Amino acid sequence: MRRLLLLAPLLLGGCLTNGYPGRATCDAKYVAKYLGQDGTERLGKRVQRRSRADRIRWVRPGTVVTMDYIPTRLNIELDEAGKVKNFKCG
Repeated sequence: MRRLLLLAPLLLGGCLTNGYPGRATCDAKYVAKYLGQDGTERLGKRVQRRSRADRIRWVRPGTVVTMDYIPTRLNIELDEAGKVKNFKCG
């Protein structure tokens, strides 16, 4: 019985999809049709919901971003005109 209790955390760890309990990893393929649109708050809310991301990060030209990888975050890359040029999870 004691061994089973020691193994429980390891066994339960296999139930996690990405280290974020209860959240599936975001998927940028669901928002590809929004490429080229204006990077507005309204668009941000829409693509966050459709990609299943728990948060978004706007990346404008010249923006310095951290290299931390968060599988449930959607990065929205904008061009100089403020239009969406890429979506990337992480």
